[in-house]
Amino acid sequence: MYEGMYGSARGLGFFAILMTVIITPIAGIISIFIECNTLYYL
Repeated sequence: MYEGMYGSARGLGFFAILMTVIITPIAGIISIFIECNTLYYL
């Protein structure tokens, strides 16, 4: 069970890195877009 968890943990770590690389730029663009909208409406 521990070895299986270690193997799945490696897979999840790779998946987490991949998702972070994909999501971080999108989240940054969305946050900048929201900030520009709030500044524009203020």
